[in-house]
Parts: sequence; C-alpha cells; structure tokens
Amino acid sequence: MMDDALLFRPCYAADIDAICELESETLQHLARPDMLRSNGRQRFEVCLKAPHFTLGAFDGDRLVAVAILYDPLHDEAEDLSHWVGLEWMRSANYKLCIVDARYRGDHLQVRMGQRLEQEALQRGIELLCATVSPMNEASKHNLERLGYIQGAMVTKYGYDRWVYYKRLRKTDD
Repeated sequence: MMDDALLFRPCYAADIDAICELESETLQHLARPDMLRSNGRQRFEVCLKAPHFTLGAFDGDRLVAVAILYDPLHDEAEDLSHWVGLEWMRSANYKLCIVDARYRGDHLQVRMGQRLEQEALQRGIELLCATVSPMNEASKHNLERLGYIQGAMVTKYGYDRWVYYKRLRKTDD
C-alpha cells in the first residue's frame, strides 16, 4: 500500500480509541514484547494536547499508523538532549511510531518521521531525539534512513534503549 492512498492528518481526542486499539494490536503481535512498552490511554491523551503533536495515517476511516512529536519543554525527565550532549539546543522527541502490521514494508515509519520533522521545523525545533530498543532492528534502520545518529545506551522506561538524534538545523557551535 503506497501512502498516496493514505490520508495524513493530526490526531485529536476523538482518535484516542483508534490509537489505543492500534497499540494493543501491535503489542499482541510482537515476537519480543520487551521491544515496546505500552503507553496506554493516559499517556496518549497527554500526547494529543499541545505542545505535543500526534500524526495519524488513515486508510479511509481506519488508523493504520501513528507517530508522536513530544515536546519535553519543562519536563527534564523526558528531555533526551542531555544524553547526546546537545542540551543547549531546542529539542523534541520523536516519541514513537506504530504501524499496523498489514502496512509494514511500505516505509510508512520513515514517511511519518519526515512529516514529524517538517512539523518540528515549523515549531523552531533544532534537534529531534528518539529512543529505540536494541532489539528493534527495523526502527533503528528507519531512524538511520532518516539521518539519525546513534548516541548513548540508557535505561529509559525500565528498558535499555539507544538514544538516536538528528540535528534539524545547522547551528554555529
């Protein structure tokens, strides 16, 4: 399925059930459940509100992918920039991308990431960070395709995670 047939749009509170259902279906079919943690309704509700941005890919009325740009402004625990030594830059997190199993292989995670980068640039964000399970080869590969650099290994959300980062704007260091 090429993304020409998909509608990309922001997700709103009315989409919460579809987001939770997509996450639940994805977690049920993981070979390694420790690759992803459950975010659950409460975390998604936060991500659906400003200053965060949640992007959905829809095939008709069906949500087939979701990606979140999380703004850690005033939330030091969620600010990943210090793990890569760039805490002085305006940063946000490419928090997650979940793709329906039937739509994998179409580079949808990369396309969602590109759209999040565009949104981040419009918001004046200079640095995007993401965490990835060391076992999640597909997500690591997709982040690398987007130009992210692998940084430190950290314990986050109770799991070992690689911190990946990408400078969106060139600055004078």
